[in-house]
Parts: sequence; structure tokens; C-alpha cells
Amino acid sequence: LCGSATFSYQDISTTGTLVGGDDDVSFNVTLTDPFPYYGTNITTLVVNTNGWVSDPNNGAPTQAQMRTEVPIANAGVPNNAIFAFWDDLDSDTVACTGSGIWYQDFSGYAIVQWKVDLWSEASGCSGAPNYDFELKLFDNGNIEAHYNTMPNSGATGAAGIENAGGTDG
Repeated sequence: LCGSATFSYQDISTTGTLVGGDDDVSFNVTLTDPFPYYGTNITTLVVNTNGWVSDPNNGAPTQAQMRTEVPIANAGVPNNAIFAFWDDLDSDTVACTGSGIWYQDFSGYAIVQWKVDLWSEASGCSGAPNYDFELKLFDNGNIEAHYNTMPNSGATGAAGIENAGGTDG
């Protein structure tokens, strides 16, 4: 049976907490309710500026590993992660006006939202975020990814999930 999907993107950039913004860094967020993921209840979420989240035991990726997408699943770090749109992204809140990463907890789910720009060695940030996407992490373990603005033609970036060993995704 075919049907249409409901677009349920929620912009939290004015109601959520600005977690941070920069290039190739991670921030820790404490979840109000544990998020069950591959048999583990995650209570602290690592939110990375390059479009992914993981638990704190993700293998401590280097700066290059944070931003360089590889096929999923892969034993290389980061592991135990959810990749909304893994690419070399820039959420520098100074250089990219309006950029950032936000977090907000709701009854039954939490949202992590990225408003970012694709990094360019030649030009850095384009001046405003042109990628706008989010993850909804439900208390029952369900995951939804919502993409509001995605100018990428699919030439770069990766999306998916991966377990702690990088063997399932």
C-alpha cells in the first residue's frame, strides 16, 4: 500500500537550546529521558558539528575522522552513531550568520537540529546556513531524520546508523 509521508520537521532554532557552533567539534547534551540504542540506554548524547550524534563511547574520533564520511557500517570511528547528514559542515555562529546546532526535549522525544553550511577550503562559510536538517530521537528507540533545506545533489555526505563496533548499520 502506497501513501504519502507527512512532513513533520520542527524548527527549534527559536525555542531550543543553542548547543554550539563551530567547525569539527562535538558538544555533550544530557538527555532528559534515556534513548535506547543498540541495547544501551544513552543518557548523554555527543552532538557533532558535522551532522551526527553518538554516545560518549564513540571511539574518540580525531578531527579528520569527525568530518570525513566513510561507508556505513565501518569499524573506523565514530561508532555507535546516528548520521543525519555526515559531511564536512560548518556551523560557526560568527562566520555563518544564523548557523548553529540546537537541542530541545519534548514529551516522548528529543530533537537535534543543524543549520549549517558545507565547508569549502576556498571560501569557508558562504555567510549563511544553507543546510537545515534534524534528528528526532524517540524515547522508545525510534529515529526520524527530517531534511528541510538540502542543496546537496547527493555528491557528498552519508546518512545512516551504526553500532558500537561499526559492524552493523
